[in-house]
Amino acid sequence: MTAITLNDIEFDYILRTEFAYAHTVAMPKYINQPPEIDTNIWSEKTTVITYELRVTDAQKWILDQILLNHVTIVLADPTLQTAYGYDFNSWLQSINAIYARSENDAYRWRITIEVILVSPHV
Repeated sequence: MTAITLNDIEFDYILRTEFAYAHTVAMPKYINQPPEIDTNIWSEKTTVITYELRVTDAQKWILDQILLNHVTIVLADPTLQTAYGYDFNSWLQSINAIYARSENDAYRWRITIEVILVSPHV
């Protein structure tokens, strides 16, 4: 894989990608929505993509801001574009960051992020 983009910000140092289906209670489409929650929330499956990547200090700051603000983002991944033909509105579920400057001075953070696919972005 060459690169992914989150809200038009490119992350080009991808170490690993993993696709899985999961049940999640905090469905992004229900966050900050009116209190009428669909009862199917407990049985819905969502696609969760885990990326392990190397990022700069500036890129880590951007990821932190996306996570803290709980905003929906547009994920552009060549694998998804090949399989489905479009990008996805997504939600950043978690970040696990390890400072590893000794491994790479420019991309000093090794980060694992989990992204939940919410809906097609057309």
